[in-house]
Amino acid sequence: MSKPRYSDPLRGAGFLFLALATTSVLWLLFTAKDRSLTATVIQAASAVLVPSAAMAMWLLRKRSATGTIDLDDAADNLAIAVRAQWERAAVERRLRYPTPIPVRWSWSFRIVGGPRTDVFGDPSTPTRTSALPGLGPIGPLEADDGGLSDLFRVFGGLESGRIVLLGAAGSGKSSAAIMLLLDALEHRASLVEPTDRRRTPVPVMLSLSGWDATRQTLSSWASARMELEYPFLLAAEFGRDTAKELVDNGRVALLLDGLDDLPKQLRPVALRALNDQACGRLVLLSRSTKLAAAVRVGVHFAGAAMLELQPVTPQQAADYLQRCRIDPAPPDWRKLVEHIRDQRDPALTQALDNPLMLSLVRDTYEPGEGTADLFPLGGFRNRRAVEDQLLNRIVTTAYTAHPGRDKPRYTPEEASRWLGTIAAHMQAHRTRNLAWWTMSQWQPRWQRAVATSMIILLTLGFGLSLVVGGRVSIVVISYAVAVGVLLGLVYGSGMGQPRQWSRIRWSEVHSPANIRTAGLFMLTIGSVFSAMFTFWFGYPYGVRAGLLSGVCCGVVTWFFYSAARPSVEPLSPNSPKTCWDREQRYRLAFGLALGLTFGMVVMWANWLDSRADPRLVMQIFDGMSGAIPYGLMFGLVSSKTWAARLTFLQLKTSGSGPLRMIRFLEDASARGVLRTVGPVYQFRHARLQDRLAEDSSGT
Repeated sequence: MSKPRYSDPLRGAGFLFLALATTSVLWLLFTAKDRSLTATVIQAASAVLVPSAAMAMWLLRKRSATGTIDLDDAADNLAIAVRAQWERAAVERRLRYPTPIPVRWSWSFRIVGGPRTDVFGDPSTPTRTSALPGLGPIGPLEADDGGLSDLFRVFGGLESGRIVLLGAAGSGKSSAAIMLLLDALEHRASLVEPTDRRRTPVPVMLSLSGWDATRQTLSSWASARMELEYPFLLAAEFGRDTAKELVDNGRVALLLDGLDDLPKQLRPVALRALNDQACGRLVLLSRSTKLAAAVRVGVHFAGAAMLELQPVTPQQAADYLQRCRIDPAPPDWRKLVEHIRDQRDPALTQALDNPLMLSLVRDTYEPGEGTADLFPLGGFRNRRAVEDQLLNRIVTTAYTAHPGRDKPRYTPEEASRWLGTIAAHMQAHRTRNLAWWTMSQWQPRWQRAVATSMIILLTLGFGLSLVVGGRVSIVVISYAVAVGVLLGLVYGSGMGQPRQWSRIRWSEVHSPANIRTAGLFMLTIGSVFSAMFTFWFGYPYGVRAGLLSGVCCGVVTWFFYSAARPSVEPLSPNSPKTCWDREQRYRLAFGLALGLTFGMVVMWANWLDSRADPRLVMQIFDGMSGAIPYGLMFGLVSSKTWAARLTFLQLKTSGSGPLRMIRFLEDASARGVLRTVGPVYQFRHARLQDRLAEDSSGT
């Protein structure tokens, strides 16, 4: 079985061809002897048409070169990537060692599903979904109750092919889904016959957060998510629309988490869409109360087996904690285990009836550390008091140095203060999602606008002084100030979403938004540069250079916006750090392309200026030296990471956060204080966010 492939062999050749075609046309344009305005317009149009035709030829060739889709190879590569992804997640969540918490499930008797006959089928009707190879169909008794190891048997043999896994917050739904996914992949890999493996879908877990079923079908949404998370599916050797073909042909089994994260009004819509559009095997994860609320409006996930995770019993909790330590365990730990087993403190026993709180006990009490604070005189008042006790230990434990581990970058006091500030701001904005590109809303905008304007003015001043060769005038100064202030106001706000590279789609190439953006950019740059070059070099050279500037910058902008999409859409599986890095790379490339475009225009404008002949080489060098920094500066300040960095500086100066905020958030995620959900961070538990916000407000 081959490894996942990520490269497109035609991409480099296509861009090289475009670059050569563009350079050739520009050379002919500027060496033409006809200097009339009409000829200038015709030549400028040619500079657009020829590269555009070349790009169209390349895209058409790429479309025709991709023949039939090899779904078998694509599915096998997808199985490798999915298994590697979730094996790592299982290790990080400690689902392998020690042995998992023995969570059990049983048939839910909540009023959230249809009759059992709709789940297991009727012998007199055609089979909807055949059992997986190597498994047989199951009946009602086999789906009545079981453990995590039994969940795959239900998944592979259920005639309807649909499961809803219910549970309270912290009950272990995501962990159960991960183990189910890995069991399904293990079963698929064990099949020897290619036909059996072809009939066994690859399980793919996706978060429903951000899916608007009123605008996007399940198939198009799932395939778009898969293309983002597993980009090798876009490789030319697999063919076009591989992800969508895998979904539409039943080669993928969807495990959908995050129904609770959808807006309340969209949950019934999503259930209705799943009813109408879901084919093959599908597992839906949801909190019990949230699903019940969605079903009350009159729609349910028809044919689905409603399986609900059950609370952990005191005996199971005690056995699990006993496995977490050396044998024999330290005296304090043995005391804790027996305390739970004998149910001496009802509040403690109730609080530890779910995997989340058990994992907090496991992770926040180091081996050999005393557990006396879990035995207050008279016991805990209630369950919430126990949860608060465990939540209070998370940050301190995560940032305390321990033998055999790397020393934390931050002290517990710093981490508590900064995380408290973050939690308080999130509470103020009534959100559970920490998105770095929206953190600019936390600090005054005018400070970032001033800083951005100053950077732009300094760069423009340096660049223009080189471009004009010392001929500075009030027009040049006014231009620099106006552009600096305008861009400072626009880019200092940090509005909009980060972007990332993507394959060019025909719908994006001629989309009204991209055409409008490129057209406005072309008109703005063209008019400004026409006025500037006419002032410096006279007519008709100024008009020629201005037209060329606008056309070339418009083409560059059109290309970059057609070849990118937001990297942080709610449906995006990118991590926050990935979104940060991809935004920086995209904007750097954009700025470099603009800088080279400006540089070529200035270079040829200097070349055509008869007054520049005695110092031609120096004029060209000065022009390129001034234009490229300007383009790079534009790419820098237009990036969403620029406004975020300025926000982090504002937080640092007020003592409310670190300067390198992304590194701090990634470190907090690695220490288990935060978690990543697609492109945003979340606190490990909503109660932890509330607790830290309260402490921050109190101080």
